[in-house]
Amino acid sequence: MSLFDFGKKKEEIIVVFDIGSASVGGMIIKTKPESDPEIIASARNPVNFLFDVNFPAFWRSARNAVKKTADRLCKLSPVKPDKVLCVFSSPWFISQTRIISVRKGEPFEISGDFFNKLLDDEIKELKKKRRFRPPAPASGRPGEASASDSDFELMESERMKTCLNGYPSENPFGKKAKTFKAYVHMSFGSGEVIREMEKIISEKLGESRVFFRTLPFVTFGVLEKIIKPEAGYLFADIGGEVSDVSLVRKGAIEEVVSFPLGRNAVVREVASRFKTTIKEADSLIERFRSRRAGASDSKEVSLIAERFAGKWREFLRKALVEISSDAPLPRDFFIVGNGIDGLGFIESVKDPSFSVFTVLGKPFNVRRILPEGLKHYFRFERSFEKDKDGLLMLESLFAAEIL
Repeated sequence: MSLFDFGKKKEEIIVVFDIGSASVGGMIIKTKPESDPEIIASARNPVNFLFDVNFPAFWRSARNAVKKTADRLCKLSPVKPDKVLCVFSSPWFISQTRIISVRKGEPFEISGDFFNKLLDDEIKELKKKRRFRPPAPASGRPGEASASDSDFELMESERMKTCLNGYPSENPFGKKAKTFKAYVHMSFGSGEVIREMEKIISEKLGESRVFFRTLPFVTFGVLEKIIKPEAGYLFADIGGEVSDVSLVRKGAIEEVVSFPLGRNAVVREVASRFKTTIKEADSLIERFRSRRAGASDSKEVSLIAERFAGKWREFLRKALVEISSDAPLPRDFFIVGNGIDGLGFIESVKDPSFSVFTVLGKPFNVRRILPEGLKHYFRFERSFEKDKDGLLMLESLFAAEIL
């Protein structure tokens, strides 16, 4: 048995969609009692992003990629799933960790109804204060109005940690306490996007239970199961339009900071410099990363990557200043994202100057979340080589164990 206790799971077919800003992936898994989950098939299609980005046009491109991915999965394994998990990366959501606290003079009972009432009040308060206006990429138009602005819908509200009378309690319900504190991670997205995803799933895969989650929470859920560093950790998703940096301490996501720069910015600049299409630019970058590009092209791409890595490093510095204001940061720093090796992002996190932010005053201990590291949690119907998609494997672990 692996670190995940899959023995408690019944047999199910689960489809996982990874909805990012650079691509949309899909994976079919089968869970069985007393066995690791089996990956049946996977597929991934690029989001045909544009030079000029606005939210409605960007979603149309992503929606087309979702449909293509669903069609491919149906051809590979035309079986109706029991569940469907849709995991969104930025810029498809906004999120926040809320601390819900109650203190009384006399002990009071913590019931499900009591907690749900507190949670409903928090959600209503957040929806009054904010509308859905996701972070725009550097090449887009931040704050541009869209049909999504007035259509603000809850995607997830997850209780990560609860304390009674100052002590952690995994199962607080039915107990009494004078103080109650719950750390809840909430994410909101466009109602239009959520409804369209449900429609596509119904049309392509049939009626199934559909769950919506975000990559920061899914990553947190899996890392808490398999690693859980005592001092806490940071993790970043940098594979698309927007980068997210999350801080985890004492079993809860404390902060999620987003900034408008990711791998796609490099692709756009390469396309502009070489006067070619986004697709051809992406292909050139892949040849550069695998050292198959010509000397002249490699030099040009290297200069572009270096310049954007410098910009990204400054965004990261500002994010670290923001999230380290209360206390020094843990050293462990996990990175997720497809196609980012060799572009300077990972090297930026290792910058010695960031030592000023860490607990021990040393550089971050950077750790990649890669398919090879997740391989032993799965069985493969086809082969590891055909289905080694790190993000989808991470999300499939969440679906199999936690969903």
